[in-house]
Amino acid sequence: MITKFSYWLARRLAEKAERDDEDYIRYGIEVVLSTLSKITIFLIISLVFNVFLEMFSIILSFVALRVITGGVHMSTYSRCLTTSLLMFVLPTFLFRQIAVDHSSIYFTSVVFLLAVIFVFIYVPVSAANRPIPQEKYQFFKWTSLIFLISWFVLMTSLFYYSFPRYGYIAFYSTVGILLQTFTLTPFGYALLENIDRYLSKKERQLGGVKNEKGI
Repeated sequence: MITKFSYWLARRLAEKAERDDEDYIRYGIEVVLSTLSKITIFLIISLVFNVFLEMFSIILSFVALRVITGGVHMSTYSRCLTTSLLMFVLPTFLFRQIAVDHSSIYFTSVVFLLAVIFVFIYVPVSAANRPIPQEKYQFFKWTSLIFLISWFVLMTSLFYYSFPRYGYIAFYSTVGILLQTFTLTPFGYALLENIDRYLSKKERQLGGVKNEKGI
């Protein structure tokens, strides 16, 4: 739906502006609409189940680290949305049953150390459909390390010490960092690629069933 609308709108805009870069315009429109639709879906889920701060603490940390570390990307919007729902919604409800207290700082510390190690080893992670130029590798690696150090200082000093009643924000933020760190590893990268292929296979099967039924 979003892809079809993006093609239609890009074609109209290209015609109006007398431009010949329709694909470039279409890509920009599709990225914006996809992002807005995902934000809307997560916002609705978080508000309905009263987990707004928990879910968006995971998402914000995950996305912030992902922007500077790279990672695999799903090949279509529907697969990206499905994978995002699994990665963000399930942990939100799973960890909701855990009592977050001052000892949670050990969890954050361990995740921080793991993230730093994996950043040194793997970052940046270049996706097939979004390659990262070789000359920018060191920039992304050191930017990722600076981000992680800043994030750790903020989480420990602000949420665990200054405002311990909001320690759960640091806890869920740590979950987001852990999820993105996992996707940087060869196993995490391969798992997401396999999920993408599996969803692609299911979509083709579903499409075949619809064609047979004349839908």
